[in-house]
Amino acid sequence: MVRSWSLLLGIGLVFLGLAGLGGTNAAGSGQWMVWLDFVAAFLSFVVAATLRPEAPRSEQVSGPGMLSIGLFIMWVVALIIGNVPTALVWWNFAFAVAYGLLTMLSKEGRKPLKAQEPSERDRPEQQRPPRRAA
Repeated sequence: MVRSWSLLLGIGLVFLGLAGLGGTNAAGSGQWMVWLDFVAAFLSFVVAATLRPEAPRSEQVSGPGMLSIGLFIMWVVALIIGNVPTALVWWNFAFAVAYGLLTMLSKEGRKPLKAQEPSERDRPEQQRPPRRAA
């Protein structure tokens, strides 16, 4: 699940970066965020390519978690600076939330079922405890 979603979100970040390159007209207005989107897309592809299915859960969620934190930091910095196009800022926020959700949902995962003790009526007659006389 983490591999496929990391790949899909990485492709989305590439499209966001391409849209940002076409949308930023001045040299200083948001170019830094566009290029960092490309870096985040590359890192997302690295996560998707290097993740082993049998890897421990903590290893599987560390990549998307770090990408989420990085995109949230970029979002906050862009809001503070204010020279980045609004659409680019909020799309970065959306991708940060998506990576965060991927991290949380992957961390939950499926837990193995525990073997339960058979109930009193499911036990064979020989294994039942003796009854007390009333």
